Amino acid sequence: MNSRRGRSRSLGEAGGTGEGPAGRRRRRRSRSPGDAVDGGNGLSASRWLPPRDERGSGTMLMVGVMIVITVLAFVGTCVAGYAVAVHQARAAADLAALSGAVARTDGGDGCATATSIARANRTTMTTCDVVGDQLDFVITIQVRRDVPPLWPGLPESVSAKAHAGPVSSPP
Repeated sequence: MNSRRGRSRSLGEAGGTGEGPAGRRRRRRSRSPGDAVDGGNGLSASRWLPPRDERGSGTMLMVGVMIVITVLAFVGTCVAGYAVAVHQARAAADLAALSGAVARTDGGDGCATATSIARANRTTMTTCDVVGDQLDFVITIQVRRDVPPLWPGLPESVSAKAHAGPVSSPP
């Protein structure tokens, strides 16, 4: 009795309607008019391939990522350039102030010595103030260091200030 009204077959038995050669049921997928059939197996090609209007989106994503990386690298370079210039200006101001204090303690002109030391460190001394007498004084030096122009509108120089007093020998 192989009729439909006869005994029903289990999933493991071969034969019957809707069963494949290995005993598994195959479902037929309903196709819409726009689906393309791939190889006659009932699977649509659009299920496996992205739609045509999304092709090239990975390229555009990578172009965007590269632009962001380039901008971040440029900004990092600008920040690093200014940080280096500030550190060099501070070091030059400290050295000029200390040299001026030593020169003043020895009886020389502290500002002239500080100016030559600042120039040797590729900075320009903008102010030199000496407050006090020959034995008890404070020399204040302000220097300016030029920064290469990286972008219009950014500062062209950085400045630093340092103070130094009389140098005494240890007791």
